[in-house]
Amino acid sequence: LHHILSVSGMNSHLVGNVGYSLLQELSCYPPKEEELAQWYVAEVSSFQIESAQGFHPTLAIFLNVSSNHLDRHASLDEYFEIKSRPFRSLRVKSKAILNRDDERVSDLAQELVAQIVSFGASDISSGDGARISFSNEKDELYLFRGADEHTVELSRSKLLGLHNRYNIAAAALAALEIGVSIESIVRGVMSFTPLPHRFERIVSEPVTVINDSKSTTVAASKAALSSARGAFPDHTIWLLVGGKDKGGDWGQLARFIKFTPDVVVLPFGEAASLIKDSFEQMDLKTHPHPTCKEAIHFAQSKVREGDVILFTPGGSSFDEFRSYEERGEFFRSCF
Repeated sequence: LHHILSVSGMNSHLVGNVGYSLLQELSCYPPKEEELAQWYVAEVSSFQIESAQGFHPTLAIFLNVSSNHLDRHASLDEYFEIKSRPFRSLRVKSKAILNRDDERVSDLAQELVAQIVSFGASDISSGDGARISFSNEKDELYLFRGADEHTVELSRSKLLGLHNRYNIAAAALAALEIGVSIESIVRGVMSFTPLPHRFERIVSEPVTVINDSKSTTVAASKAALSSARGAFPDHTIWLLVGGKDKGGDWGQLARFIKFTPDVVVLPFGEAASLIKDSFEQMDLKTHPHPTCKEAIHFAQSKVREGDVILFTPGGSSFDEFRSYEERGEFFRSCF
C-alpha cells in the first residue's frame, strides 16, 4: 500500500512494525507543514495495540487471524480481541477492509459501525470489494467500487502465490478508497519488488530456493507451502520449519501436508521435537535437526535438480538468532 501511494505521487510514510516508529515520526509534533505525511501506513502488532490508547485509524485492513503469540496471550480468542480493537474504534465514515474468506474476520463486520469493504476468492454478495481469481489458467483481480468494475491482470506481478493475491487485493482496495487511480494501482502492483525474507526466491536454478524467514506463525508457513505447491506443482518441496515455538498448532500444518504430495519436512531448532511429535500423530515422517544450519545442510545434500527448498519457519527466530532478518540473512548466506 505504501508503495502504491508513493508511485501515485502521494506523500506516504511507512511506520509501525515495518519502517519507522509512528511515535518517533510525531515526536516533534507539531511538525513543519512540509514534513507532514498525507498518509501514515502502519503495520501494528498485538503488543503495540495492547498499550495503545486513542488509536483511531481512518482506514484499517484485517488480512487474517491465526494462532500467534500464544506464549504471551492466553488464547486465540484473547489474541483476536486485541487485534480487532482498532477496528472497533473506527468511526462511522471510516472504512474497514476485511478478508471475507476468514470466518473470524468476516464475522467481525457485524460488530462494527464503520463501512465494510471485503476481499477474497469467494464471490461478493453485495457492496464494494475485490474478488481474487488465481489458478494455472487465470491470475486476475476484480475490483468493485460503486458502479465501476476493474480487472487487474496479475500474472506479471513479482509477488508469488495465492497469499500474496490477498495482500494485493487488500492494498488495492485501500488505495481505491484513498483516491488513487486504477492506473496508478496497477503501476504500483507491477513495480513492487518482494521485500527480503518474505517468500523471496533467492535461487532459481538448478533448484529453487525460497527465503520466507518472516514467517513466524504456523498459518504463515501453511500459506507459503500452499503457494509453493501451486507455483511448483510437479516438484519435490523440502520444507524447513521450526525455530522457537510460539504456541501455534503444528497439527494444522501436518493435516495440510497429509494431503499435499511430495513434501519432505525438516523441523529445526527448539520446536523440532514438538513438530516431530505433532506430525507423528498424523503418521507423517519428519527429519528433525537441532539447528537451522544442520537442517539447511541436510536439504542441500539431498535435493535434486528441479526441487524446491522452502524456508518458512513458522516459529520465532529467538532460539538461535536476534531477529527474523538475521535468520533470513543466514539462510541466504548458505546459498
